[in-house]
Amino acid sequence: MRYFVLLSTFLAASCVYSYTECDRKLSECKLITECFTIPFLKNLNKTNQQFNYLRESICGFQKNYPKICCPLASLVSHDGPPTVEPVTTTPVVDSTTPGGMAGDCPASYLPPNPDSKCCGTHGFSSKVIGGFETGFDQYPWLALLEYRDRYINVIDTKCGGSLISGRYVLTAAQCVDAIRTILPESVRLGEYDTLTDVDCVEDDDIKTCYNVSISIPIQEIMTHNLFKRGRHPKNDIALVRLTQLVTFNDYIKPVCLPSTNGPTPSNLYVAGWGATSTGKRSSIKMHVMLPSVNLTNCNLYYHQLEQSQICAGGEIGRDACKGDSGGPLMRYIGSRYEVLGIVSYGSKPCGYHIPGVYTNVMEYLDWIKDNMHE
Repeated sequence: MRYFVLLSTFLAASCVYSYTECDRKLSECKLITECFTIPFLKNLNKTNQQFNYLRESICGFQKNYPKICCPLASLVSHDGPPTVEPVTTTPVVDSTTPGGMAGDCPASYLPPNPDSKCCGTHGFSSKVIGGFETGFDQYPWLALLEYRDRYINVIDTKCGGSLISGRYVLTAAQCVDAIRTILPESVRLGEYDTLTDVDCVEDDDIKTCYNVSISIPIQEIMTHNLFKRGRHPKNDIALVRLTQLVTFNDYIKPVCLPSTNGPTPSNLYVAGWGATSTGKRSSIKMHVMLPSVNLTNCNLYYHQLEQSQICAGGEIGRDACKGDSGGPLMRYIGSRYEVLGIVSYGSKPCGYHIPGVYTNVMEYLDWIKDNMHE
């Protein structure tokens, strides 16, 4: 099967879909897996112009697969009939080359400008937000902190994080606090299923495999100097600097930092590999939509919350759970995702009617930028 990775983040955040009506003289509405007249569909890295073209070509769905306005073969010149490739493992994405770039997005130690469309955009998925498995290429900024058990020499992932530039990962201070007996030694990016080296996704008897995850050693950890440990931590924020720039591609790219201090939207999003309803950590990347909760109402449960914290959740079965700590609480704004919060703490067991508490990233933008260097 060919690569089919589309940029359509708004479909994951909206219940209302806007489809294009195809010009029958020029194209026909076909499954994207059956369209062979758009050469760049199989490209691993696509330019912003190509992403926009695909997004504007969506004409509907067939089950979980998008349909696009596919140019008529009679109008496209080619050397021979298209061939359907067998299902194969996707080539390894080299995301460790310094100074790499994907499409129009060069890697830099600085966070991308949100208006550049080089952050906060992810792959196409028609899956419903509500505590389910994500599409493979959704939330490509999600990171896993890797800890090595010194006694049995095994790598374990205990916390999440968000790639915010080519060199830095944003996470919770509690995940990298020097008081911990085990500190993370590397960051894993591009992960989907933590139990497999090659990740495969099967839908409607169509199987696609990927081998794109990478682990990059940690060079430096910066914890907020006012971080307060405890059951209800404060200033729970930290930066992890990687040993080298990563290359952005469809599966590894940064999330945007918040661009405005406007009102918090009614719905926010959490994604990661935290505990599910079974109580065990998920091996598959998951996501859930959460209602935002104002501090006044949230203080009914926790007391003494500050402007440096925000709340979300409070619906049974929808929550950020153990293993999601350090991961992002996101809002969807202007065709991109921004990281509004960092998973900090919540009720135990999680998933009850009590909201979770998140570090308010907007309050720490100056600290973040002051601690990033080339």
